[in-house]
Amino acid sequence: MNRLIPIPESPSLWRNRSRWNVARFWNWTVRRRLHEFTSRKTHRSLVPVFTGAGARVTQEAGTGLPHTAVTQGQLEVLLAAVAESETMDSPIVEIGSFRGVTTRALAAATKRTVVAVDPYLGEGGHEKDLALFREHTDGMTNIRHVRDVSDAAFTSWSGEAISMVFIDAIHEYLHAWYDFAAWGSLVAPSGFVAFHDVDAFPGVNRVCQRVLKECPQWKPWAYAPNIAIFQRRD
Repeated sequence: MNRLIPIPESPSLWRNRSRWNVARFWNWTVRRRLHEFTSRKTHRSLVPVFTGAGARVTQEAGTGLPHTAVTQGQLEVLLAAVAESETMDSPIVEIGSFRGVTTRALAAATKRTVVAVDPYLGEGGHEKDLALFREHTDGMTNIRHVRDVSDAAFTSWSGEAISMVFIDAIHEYLHAWYDFAAWGSLVAPSGFVAFHDVDAFPGVNRVCQRVLKECPQWKPWAYAPNIAIFQRRD
């Protein structure tokens, strides 16, 4: 595990408490709003840093795909990381699976197990989305769905190393940083962390900026509009 990055307290610890709870107000409402304000103020393009680091950079997002916010160009970059890590036999984890389009694409590109973590509780997913997830992933024997929130799924994880994690769940800073710090700690050397919505959501953009500044064990590997991928150094 990558112990250089402390795993923070789960945002859900306070988020799920009563709205009338005073501790929740300070530890979740105020803290969350301050972080999102800071994220909006510090939002900037990742292209210069990724280009300067020699990462694969394209400005083509590609055409849209049905039932997902991931475009064809973004998917191609994501699948390039899958191909690059194919010699690794540990699972791929997807945090936020929505309707299963990217889940199926990931699973179709590898023999590894793809673990899809999504609770389908209402933020980006309802029962209709779950039904479509099941429809789109039907027949894929290397997909395992964990119907739970990210922190609970991580807590119950066996500790097994993973080869890649694709983070596309709650796009606020506190949640995105937790997902990176927690699931990124499981990524084996030469494995990958991919973030979606790095341009559209300031919180995710700020997480990527923090990785670039504070996490030298992760190097920029690829960028396409709204997706950024980091590779863990050997």
